[in-house]
Amino acid sequence: MFLHYRTLLSRIASSAFATLILASCLAAQQPAEQVARDVHAHIETDRTVYRLGDTIQVRLRLQNVSSRPVHFWLDSPRGQVRLLLSDSIGHAVDLEKSLIRQPCDDRKCGWFNRTSAIGSDESLTLRWENREWLNLQDWGLRPPAAGTYTLAGIPIVVGPNLKPDTTLRSNEVTFSIEP
Repeated sequence: MFLHYRTLLSRIASSAFATLILASCLAAQQPAEQVARDVHAHIETDRTVYRLGDTIQVRLRLQNVSSRPVHFWLDSPRGQVRLLLSDSIGHAVDLEKSLIRQPCDDRKCGWFNRTSAIGSDESLTLRWENREWLNLQDWGLRPPAAGTYTLAGIPIVVGPNLKPDTTLRSNEVTFSIEP
């Protein structure tokens, strides 16, 4: 009887040990949580001075400032960076919803269920229809009058094991509109 009890305890201990090893292996395979705060937007305009009515072209880059890769789901540039335009006294320029370019169906454009990664201290230039210079009006933004404007952005990166962050994380670009 004692021998049977000892064998049973040995099997329970072996089973518990095996479960512990398996749990440790599974935990090690889970990627560490990443933070969207590790991704910053870099904004450029094609010029610093425009005439009222000119097309303002922007180029957007997502920059990983962390020491490990960041994995996220791809979206159109408009869905990947929220652009904010303000006038010389800091008032936000209202969106003109009629200007916002509607993205095509995700499946047709190739955005559906695609992930990307940006390596440590690397960047990714966002493209739309094979272009890296994009029209600011696609975001519904158009300076309403002559003056000086500032453009900034919030990177919108979401993905597996990626904790969201919607804080302003970009450079600021200033440009002028002449009459």
